[in-house]
Amino acid sequence: RQGWGWYLSCEIQIFLIMPFVVLAAIRKPLFGKLAIWGMIIISIAYGYYLAYTRHFQAVGPNAFSSEYFMNYYVVPWTRAPPYLFGVLLGLWYTEERGAISKTIAKSRVAQLMCSGLGLLTMYAMTQVITALNQNQNQFSDSDNALFVACGRLVFVAGLSAFLLPALLGAKLPRVLLGNSFFSVLAKLTFGVYMIQLAVINLRYSSEKSSIFFSHANMFIRSLTSTLYSFIIAFLLYIFVEQPFANLEQVFLKPKASKSVKAVSYTH
Repeated sequence: RQGWGWYLSCEIQIFLIMPFVVLAAIRKPLFGKLAIWGMIIISIAYGYYLAYTRHFQAVGPNAFSSEYFMNYYVVPWTRAPPYLFGVLLGLWYTEERGAISKTIAKSRVAQLMCSGLGLLTMYAMTQVITALNQNQNQFSDSDNALFVACGRLVFVAGLSAFLLPALLGAKLPRVLLGNSFFSVLAKLTFGVYMIQLAVINLRYSSEKSSIFFSHANMFIRSLTSTLYSFIIAFLLYIFVEQPFANLEQVFLKPKASKSVKAVSYTH
């Protein structure tokens, strides 16, 4: 589990469960949503219990202990709340999009309030982290455990509030995020995320001499590793991802065309 490669194993376990959670919420909305909220509460409560009884801290030297890393940081049952919150947000957005659009997408004040609340939430979380980095003992054990258990969920909620106006059609964020430059990056970034760890490991394991450490040297090495990763991700997109997407279209489009012909013959 070097670098961030551990996260793939954590993600895949959550991804395997999420379709059943979404299906339950679609089939029986009330039961499904209550079940999702229940899983969020249980996950947060268990995370709080671990952080409080074992004195886990989200930042500082104690955050890099093997006990914190293996028992809290990398396991899906403590990382699940942001994913479950995303499911709830997606269901709410799908069901209430029309009503929400009338209040937020058409009101500049509502857009500013929503995005401002999101920015304020994210800023507050970064300030808490800064304060903990300066002095880990300035918060009580219960406060620290609460931050460990809820910090990621609160930050994701703030980010969601910041992006909500863009999802509902607000012009300014859509102009920025819908730029063609970001469109190209969006097609490659997940491939970069998947391949960059292998690129870094291959590059550093093939070194035949010691590496001189300096901030400038590390910056250049990080930049070139990212560039190599984007090149490989581009090749994977051209030769793997896009061809399979085309095959999907080939298999799906004939069915649609046949149904259109059947309708035309009946008329």
